[in-house]
Amino acid sequence: MPWTLWRYTFIEIWRVVLICTAILVSVISFAAAAKPLAEGALSPLGAIRFMILAIPPMLAYALPFAAGFGASLVYHRMAQDNETVAAHSGGVSHRSVLVPALVSGLLLASTVVGLNEWIIPRFLHAMQRMITLDVAQIMIRQIDRGQAAELNNVMIYANRIDEVDPPPNSSAKQIFRMLRVSLIQLDDSRNVVGDATVQRAWIILSQDPSDETTTLCRISIEDGVGMRSDGGLVKIGSKHFQPIAVPSAFEDDPKFLSFGELRRLEHDPDEMGFVDARRIVLAEGLALADLPSAIDRELAESGRLKLVGPGGGRYEIAADKVEPHDSGAWLISRGDRPVEVRLYERDDSGELRVSTASAGETWLRVDSGDGGSDAIWNADEQGPTLRFTLQLIDVRIEKENGETTQREQRDLRDLRLLSDPLARFAAESSGELLAEADAREQADASPAFATDAASQLRATVSDLEREIVSKQHERMALASSSFIMLVLGAISALLHRDSLPLVVYLWSFFPALVMILLISSGQQETHGHSVASGLPILWSGVAAGGLVALISFVKLARH
Repeated sequence: MPWTLWRYTFIEIWRVVLICTAILVSVISFAAAAKPLAEGALSPLGAIRFMILAIPPMLAYALPFAAGFGASLVYHRMAQDNETVAAHSGGVSHRSVLVPALVSGLLLASTVVGLNEWIIPRFLHAMQRMITLDVAQIMIRQIDRGQAAELNNVMIYANRIDEVDPPPNSSAKQIFRMLRVSLIQLDDSRNVVGDATVQRAWIILSQDPSDETTTLCRISIEDGVGMRSDGGLVKIGSKHFQPIAVPSAFEDDPKFLSFGELRRLEHDPDEMGFVDARRIVLAEGLALADLPSAIDRELAESGRLKLVGPGGGRYEIAADKVEPHDSGAWLISRGDRPVEVRLYERDDSGELRVSTASAGETWLRVDSGDGGSDAIWNADEQGPTLRFTLQLIDVRIEKENGETTQREQRDLRDLRLLSDPLARFAAESSGELLAEADAREQADASPAFATDAASQLRATVSDLEREIVSKQHERMALASSSFIMLVLGAISALLHRDSLPLVVYLWSFFPALVMILLISSGQQETHGHSVASGLPILWSGVAAGGLVALISFVKLARH
């Protein structure tokens, strides 16, 4: 056994491969950091740290090319120095000479698998934390330069923004105070659905206690006025919005999960934010479908419909029935008598005041039904809830002290049912919601908006499942390509011993390039269209590379 030759060749292969890898990952990491550095998202020191964090993730793509180049250089030098001829004269076949390349290829493929399973996700999470915080800083810089910043479909503009110190024992990392602020709420089609103008607003950045990789951005506003999509005005006091996860380049993407996490994700797709958002839309659709029966049941049991408003306000409606109207609202009636509403509201001093309202007409309108609140100032920390506006027409209000007032109309906004039907559906998984939606559709008891929401959720889950399969196979194919590229580089070097080293490398580089392109194309086809058509394309590159390596070895053995 030529142990000395194998040991020498093995050491040389890994020495050159490691040098080539270091050069390639340095170039690729700098390219990854160039854009955020040019955009001001990273400082020079931050760019260096970002490049260091980017090295392990880039190894999955740099190692195959470095392996092919390193094996080509080592075996080409051995061939030109006639070391392989001497070995063959001594009874060592080409097959034996290639043993170090085969072993190195297997070790390299195992290394790529290990990187994808344990190392790369950890460094990508570190990159996510870094980029997430810097995205928040970009938003702050935009506002400071007098530009409008966007966060979760909310456009923010302020005349002035200043950083203030967080209070003692606060979980906030940074707090920014904005003066004379305009907020505009957009829908997914970029249409304006609401806006607000306030004197002061606060941006509070903190770490999500349940996920250290996520930075939460909370917006608080004070003293202003807002306009809803229907043109009505609403006075804004002090309001704290629901925390928003600052978007980043790595958010909710399965390619940044390990093999184990991808397997778990197959069984729990709700871990992805975009799936969970569709789940909430379907839950809201099912809750809206159950809303009439829920209201009728509550009226039948107690004769009163109970709602909860902002600031702890409570409203009890004495009525007999609620009838749907063509406008989408519900008309609340009480036989021949006017509907009576008991109002428990707190005044400016915080003291609870009780009053009674009698209305000629009482309407209940749903403010949400498309997966989100109708206006940005309706958000709070209650989680997914159906929001209502109680509209009293020709209303007479009697206070505790006997004082009465008559008003043509009074709107009570941002209300939710005490027994909200959405609470049950929001706690169910996507699979449970889809099963219930299918059962209702088969019974012809599902409204169109719930059916559409179920179709969208099913399509999103199916898309995620295809993406998981595509990423799993892409990683296995990349690991296999590392083995093939190293072996092909060694065989090409022996077969073209009289050519220049760069020419020799091209004999392995171009097949490797085609291999990577086919792997990438197959991954995209699998994710975007079909597993049946995508996986053959994905693995055809590996099969073609292996076939080229086999043909090259046969030619080498023949000569």
